[in-house]
Amino acid sequence: MFNHHSPLRGISRTLLFLVVAIALVGAQPARGDDRPLPLQLSFISSVVQLYDEAYLYPGYDHYSWNQYEFGAGNKQRGQEWLLRGTIPGSAAAPQQWAQLKAAFIQAGWSVVNEASAGGILEHKRGSIVSWAQVAINDGVRVTSIEVGPNPSKLTLKPPNGQAETFDIATQEFPYLSPLPDMKPRAGREAVQPFWVQIKDAPKPEMIAEKALVREYQRPAGLSNLQFLETYRDALARAGWAIVSESNGADASLTGHYSKSPRDLWASLHLNRESIQFAVADGGVDLQSTLGKECHVALYGVLFDFNQSTLKPESDSVLRSLLGLLEKRPALHLEIQGHTDIVGDAAYNQTLSEARAAAVVKWLNAHHIAAARLTSHGYGKSQPIADNGSDEGRAKNRRVEVVDPNCKPAHAAHERPGLSPVHGVSISQ
Repeated sequence: MFNHHSPLRGISRTLLFLVVAIALVGAQPARGDDRPLPLQLSFISSVVQLYDEAYLYPGYDHYSWNQYEFGAGNKQRGQEWLLRGTIPGSAAAPQQWAQLKAAFIQAGWSVVNEASAGGILEHKRGSIVSWAQVAINDGVRVTSIEVGPNPSKLTLKPPNGQAETFDIATQEFPYLSPLPDMKPRAGREAVQPFWVQIKDAPKPEMIAEKALVREYQRPAGLSNLQFLETYRDALARAGWAIVSESNGADASLTGHYSKSPRDLWASLHLNRESIQFAVADGGVDLQSTLGKECHVALYGVLFDFNQSTLKPESDSVLRSLLGLLEKRPALHLEIQGHTDIVGDAAYNQTLSEARAAAVVKWLNAHHIAAARLTSHGYGKSQPIADNGSDEGRAKNRRVEVVDPNCKPAHAAHERPGLSPVHGVSISQ
């Protein structure tokens, strides 16, 4: 027995502490993931010497909830596990697979398909179904999915009936909240074009000349699929229309909120390191701008490629113009069509005339008298930006609304100067 002051007693306490600490560390998942292994995979460490990063790790190529294809057409979604390591000894890959397969079978797994050095297995425990794919090649790699729904739940508030007031540098979008683990990085106003890829369009369209942007750190383990599904569902429930979506090396989603009187476009983009939310507000005070400048360029309402057919996304801005005409029954307007420099002059002239006329036709169909509106196409004869860049050409493809009875507040704003407003874009 050691007395309280014995040096050996102090050493024994230290050793005991170290033993307990090492045991606790060994019981924890590897760095990058705080989830314990599920029961159906708990046997793995008895066969495979796992690497430190054997479980999910912050490399952004393996995720906590994801989709994986276990053979042709067998796509499964759920909690994902990646285990990597080696089987001690010098046996060839087929012998290693035979050893690991036996351990899987003993743990209740069934072999669905196999090759000489790996295979696909299924496990059922009550209502819980899991799948695994094993590949042995310079080490062991096990990818497993425990089938289940997306664990992320997000509720977004619909935008208000009027523009919200908030500081983008320090505050979140009132209608576009981050997930709990998305740590904010910065917020700013971006004075650069806001591009949208509309379905069936050959190239993105410029919707607005600036946007508000919030950036976040991408949480470890957040998959592209989880990000897209969570925000797609939340935006749709809040009244947004999903305009486009892509899932590749990066993931992006574009939504449009067009419930009168709001006209908001949101772009959500996830890359390996960060997440960016960008929002362009098309809810411009047309009456004030038209009164000061006598003409307004409208960006954002879209036409079919090389056609004069208005896309459905056009309605929100056209309804703003409709509201102005209804509010001011004495107002007469000229609707002008302009194109960029691409294509010959005759073709652009015809296209600009047809598209200006299409806007007039839309307004007539919504009970604006034909006598109050005229249309005119200018083709590519009146550019307002450099046709040598995508941005410049996008600005030149436009519909302008002109009040012929107006006198501009400043001589500098007389034609061909322009005060751009989000609205109608003419795309070739």
